[in-house]
Amino acid sequence: MKEMDGNISFAEVERVIKEENRSVKIMVNNANMSPYFKAGRDYVIVSPPPTDILGKISRGDIILFNIGDDIHLHRIIHYFGTLLEIRGDGMYGKKNISKITGSDILGIVTEGTYRGGKPFRTDTFSWKFSAWFWVHSYFVRHQFVRVKRLIKKVFCRKSL
Repeated sequence: MKEMDGNISFAEVERVIKEENRSVKIMVNNANMSPYFKAGRDYVIVSPPPTDILGKISRGDIILFNIGDDIHLHRIIHYFGTLLEIRGDGMYGKKNISKITGSDILGIVTEGTYRGGKPFRTDTFSWKFSAWFWVHSYFVRHQFVRVKRLIKKVFCRKSL
C-alpha cells in the first residue's frame, strides 16, 4: 500500500492503482464528505476496483473517481445500469449530484478512519448498515440542515 496526502495528482493515484494494482492510503482533505470524514484527521484506503465493477458495488459504497484532472471521494446514491449518481456526504440538493460511469471509478474505499479517528472496514455489518442508513435518511437529514440554517439566519439577524 502506498501512502499519499490529500493533495495528490490524479495521474499519480491512477498510476499506483491501475498500473501497480496496489491500494492507496489517502488523507481526506475536503469537507464535502463531512460529517463522516473529518478533513485532515481521517484517511481512507482505496483499493483497485474489480474487473466487473458494476456488479460488485452498491448504494452507500464510497468510491474514488476522476472528473478531468481532479479526483473526488463520494458515496454512490443511485445506480442505473452503467450510470451512477454520487454525492458527497456533506452536500445537499440536486445540484450537488454528479453522474459518472463505471469507467470513471479509480477505486473503492475498503477501510480507513472516520469521524476523527475511528477505524472502519467496509466488509463489516455495522459499516454496511451505517452506509445503508446514511443513504436512506437523506431527506430527514436535508430537512434538519434546512431548519438549522433558518434558525441561524433568524438569530444572526436579531443580533445585528
